[in-house]
Amino acid sequence: AAGDPLVATVASDVVAEIRKAKTEATRSLRADVARLRVVDTPERIAALRGCLGDVSAAGRVAEAELVEGDPPAVQVQLAPEPAEA
Repeated sequence: AAGDPLVATVASDVVAEIRKAKTEATRSLRADVARLRVVDTPERIAALRGCLGDVSAAGRVAEAELVEGDPPAVQVQLAPEPAEA
């Protein structure tokens, strides 16, 4: 659904949650996300499916799970920090 405002809204919401998780963990915004799990309404999950590649690239997400359900939630599991050289 190109041009669907819901796609942009959902993408923005999920990327914001990824950034918040990275910030709360005092990690770089370039930190990798090992796993992302999004629980939301069927409409919002469908919208997210349409832009998941972009959201995954923006958030550096390795694996994403989209689940229709209530209450809505975004769970972010950060990848371990690389060992310092």
